[in-house]
Amino acid sequence: MQELVIKRIFITALAAGLLAGVFASLIQTVTTTPLILQAETYEHAPAPSEEPGAPSEAFERFLSTLLANAVTAAGFQAIFMAECPIKAAPGSVPFP
Repeated sequence: MQELVIKRIFITALAAGLLAGVFASLIQTVTTTPLILQAETYEHAPAPSEEPGAPSEAFERFLSTLLANAVTAAGFQAIFMAECPIKAAPGSVPFP
């Protein structure tokens, strides 16, 4: 019985964290990424003989951002969900 509860908590935390990570990545792509790309053009302008970056770099950047945000959000969600059974236990004292 307790294993089933732990499994449900883990799956819920993982799903909620991944959803939050995807949502955060989409917002970050719209709001933050253009600022970063603009700053990078000022940081190092290409020499006349160099070609601009390949289009695949943007997709790789988005995927790595998505993965980092999803893993981070899932980890935080797991911490929050781990507190639920502690607070729900009979006779437990909620944290102040």
